[in-house]
Amino acid sequence: MLRLIFVFLLLIISACGTTSTPTNPSQTAIVTSSENVHILWAHEGNLNIFDDQHIKSLISSGDVSRALLSPSGMQIAIVRVDQALSVMNIGTLEGADEQEINVGQSLNEREINQLIWEGENTLFFNTSLAGQDLNAAPQNDLYRVDVTSGEAELLLSAGAGGNFALNTFSDDQSVLAIIQPGVYGESDGQMSVYMPDSGEKRDLLTFPAVATGTHLPFYPMPQWVDANTFLVVIPDPDQLYHEAEADFAPVSLWRLTLEGEATLIGTIRASLFGLPLGSPDGSKIAYLRRDLVQQGANRYELVIADTSGGNPRVVDSGDVGVFSLLQWLDDTRFAYVNEGLRLVTENGDPVALASGSVVGTPQLSGDYATYLTYVNQAFVLNLLFLDGESAPIEIINGLSDPTFDLFVLEQAP
Repeated sequence: MLRLIFVFLLLIISACGTTSTPTNPSQTAIVTSSENVHILWAHEGNLNIFDDQHIKSLISSGDVSRALLSPSGMQIAIVRVDQALSVMNIGTLEGADEQEINVGQSLNEREINQLIWEGENTLFFNTSLAGQDLNAAPQNDLYRVDVTSGEAELLLSAGAGGNFALNTFSDDQSVLAIIQPGVYGESDGQMSVYMPDSGEKRDLLTFPAVATGTHLPFYPMPQWVDANTFLVVIPDPDQLYHEAEADFAPVSLWRLTLEGEATLIGTIRASLFGLPLGSPDGSKIAYLRRDLVQQGANRYELVIADTSGGNPRVVDSGDVGVFSLLQWLDDTRFAYVNEGLRLVTENGDPVALASGSVVGTPQLSGDYATYLTYVNQAFVLNLLFLDGESAPIEIINGLSDPTFDLFVLEQAP
């Protein structure tokens, strides 16, 4: 029986305050765990697979920009530096067959931005202007790729699409939630849904564009509750500048339906850098808020509450810069970073999962987490089973490139 655990990891270490530069580190695979664990990753432009304690090279051209594993784990969507898109079928992990997708001529000085799988035979992507930060100049368009034919088609032209939601598709895979951020102080943002099969697009909620203090736009991320309903969090446009004020306008919690019903279900005081994330069953939210008692220390509080914001409970606190939200593992457990990797357990108590400072943003899938530490002027990739008892396993050390992609697959015995 094959059970697959997928983790996509894209880490930008420079944003995390790391100042030392690795010098000629040696890359070493140091996994000593069960041979049932397989890892696929892109590093320094090459695509590799770790299988049974051996590293195998799938692509060694040095031009791989990104890679994205399909839901089955048997196909990889690959974006090259020149924006060529291909799909590799890795079969049983013993061989690989790569197919080119016909998209290069249609991008016209744009780059592939977001890229997602829908099932095994379809990819969706949008674009940004070439040569800029991917999120700095989004074109708010939408393309669909038929993996079988190798052809891509434009579904929504520039300005008619938007960013994808965090969990993207509704449960039945028929509806895509997309967001246009608007321009702070100039134009409103728009929350919409799009049905790729029929081509229908519905605008559900208009909101004032939110200030970020940077050139990057703010995208609220809706979370699907079922095939017809999702939740979305909308902060005040000036939240960034006033979030440490107790009496400032609260963050709004909305429930939207495909029929166009928009219901304000509650308000809370939350930080723009830790907006609420909902549990899978839609019953709880976890969020960060500024600690007003110790605001001189620049600290956050981690709060668990009902979806409407009721019954809030502070479960942990920590300094800004080392505190961040990750995700719900299930309806009762929530993972986050407070310098190290931590977990709010079923009984509501925080538990430290691994010692040492986490660098960048860990990625989770199922009950597994991958994260970076920085040791001897090089990055170390760690794998951890989130049972509250297991010790982390060092997968690869000596990594010199601070940006890479990772997938973790577990094959059950």
